[in-house]
Amino acid sequence: TITVGGSTPAPVVSATVNGPITCIAPNAVLTGTVQPGGMNILWTGPNGFLSNNLTVSVSAPGLYTLRATNTQNGCTATASVTVIENKTQPDLNVFSGFITCANPNVTIYANTNTPGLTFKWSGPNGYSSTAQNPVVNIGGFYAVTATNPANGCTKTSSVSVNTNLTK
Repeated sequence: TITVGGSTPAPVVSATVNGPITCIAPNAVLTGTVQPGGMNILWTGPNGFLSNNLTVSVSAPGLYTLRATNTQNGCTATASVTVIENKTQPDLNVFSGFITCANPNVTIYANTNTPGLTFKWSGPNGYSSTAQNPVVNIGGFYAVTATNPANGCTKTSSVSVNTNLTK
């Protein structure tokens, strides 16, 4: 009688991602853990992505899979994470009224359906404002950059404020 003993445990694998890919964070970090140590590991993902490191930086959204192989017994285990991308530019439309003798101050509007934006206006004579809808009294070309702090994406638009100051 022969007793054959042995252990063929499969690796225990987990995988995490630190967040989405955004305009301000163009890479996501994938972190894998494998127990016990000493396993062969391989990350696979979109666009032919391959890596043998437990921690990797990726720039493409999609499904990433970490595979660990026990080199002594051939047992394998996998864990997957999905990297999402949030690079949506803010929604932004700008418009203005006319400066006239009867209406020397007009509002320039930055309309949006994207909540929480920050605004940076520039214009004639060094004009600058961070208001969403500032009031101006000089005709000319005004540009606004709207930034979404949730993903760092921006959109720039412009408007011309015309004047009719004839009496």
